[in-house]
Amino acid sequence: MFGLSLLGPGVGPAGAQPPATGDAGNAAAAGAPELNVYRSRSVILTTDLPAEKAEALLVELETMLELVGRFFGAPLRKPIPLLVWQDTAKWQGVPLPPEAAAKMREGGGITIGSTLSQRNAFTGRFRATDASATAYASSRRGTPLHESVHAYCMLTFGGTGPVWYSEGLAELGSYFRKDDVSVRVSEPVMNHLQTAPRQTLREILDPNAVTGDSWENYAWRWALAHVLAYNPNYRDRYRPLGVSLMNDDGKLTFESVYGPMAREITFEYNFFLDVLEQGVRPDLIAWDWKGRYRPLRGGRRATARLKADAGWQPGAAELTEGAVIEYEAEGEWSVGPDEPRPPHVTVLDDDYEEPSEDDVTEPTEPPPPVSADGGEDGRGRLVGAIFDPSSYTLGEEFELGASGTFTAPATGQLVLRCRDRWGQLDDNDGRMTVRLTAVKAD
Repeated sequence: MFGLSLLGPGVGPAGAQPPATGDAGNAAAAGAPELNVYRSRSVILTTDLPAEKAEALLVELETMLELVGRFFGAPLRKPIPLLVWQDTAKWQGVPLPPEAAAKMREGGGITIGSTLSQRNAFTGRFRATDASATAYASSRRGTPLHESVHAYCMLTFGGTGPVWYSEGLAELGSYFRKDDVSVRVSEPVMNHLQTAPRQTLREILDPNAVTGDSWENYAWRWALAHVLAYNPNYRDRYRPLGVSLMNDDGKLTFESVYGPMAREITFEYNFFLDVLEQGVRPDLIAWDWKGRYRPLRGGRRATARLKADAGWQPGAAELTEGAVIEYEAEGEWSVGPDEPRPPHVTVLDDDYEEPSEDDVTEPTEPPPPVSADGGEDGRGRLVGAIFDPSSYTLGEEFELGASGTFTAPATGQLVLRCRDRWGQLDDNDGRMTVRLTAVKAD
């Protein structure tokens, strides 16, 4: 037997999951002649933006919301009322919920929603049956996209989950691009993640964290979300966990889903930040935790097969510090043109430029294939490092090449790769077979 209940009144951002009071956006009807309403399939946009900017924003939102729907396998159920302000003076006299008015003064955004739920009389648990959500956002960099992700989650799943998931997903969704999981973030976010003291997983997952705290905290939540959503070691668990958290069904938690993989996630999160630059792809730099390594000593041999378009890969050998190893690499690979990947911009950003036919350039001719010695600039050279599986630490990179000998600088697992910028692995091609032999002591 089920009892129908409407969750009690209360106001707050989507993500904390309390329902909200307030109307779904009567701004245009409130006597504000400089505001206009634009509609698309998924969004009802009320804004003071110029028509061309408003229409361009709708196109960007439609693309993003389609991708978010595909990501979860759940299309948006109803249009999102979205209020976007550029010049706050044009909104004088427009009735807004107090929380939205505060965000307007701060230059931020907020999503306010309500959820209709059914209560199971036997278990006492609630199941969302309907929801409403209205997003309010400054036109500044990415905010309308971010808040629209929150609204999608509220309308589709009845909630947005804890802060670490809610804000990480909203940032992740605002950067969505079709068939492209490479890093493209704004320059301020990139600079912060590359230079600021690093937040730990414990700090990101803090259950006492509050939404809207700072863009810097949002950046760290995005970094974890990007790893969990796109690294093949963790991505299949990210969506089911998120759906459970947003439904608030109590079935899954971060600890129940990822707890057994905590050391691996911690290592890969930190490694992702160590090599972070525009263009980095978590799927290409993912660690092969199932790779096999055999002890290499006393004349024993091992063979490693490597791809040019990947990060560190198993070198097939477990080494002891001081061991002398002979190696020979056979094959060719190419590293692609050395072209920097651009940062993320939206149609409302001051540095956004409308693409035109004049901007189209001929693709750069890729460099010719090289041996494991690499090119004159050092790109394409075979390099190695030692991973310690007991402490989950990675040693310094050391030079190899097409053939020669090296002395193991530490005890652990040998990992190998084709040297290239970490954000430019996706245009590499080719394979290399590396044969290693332990030199017998005299």
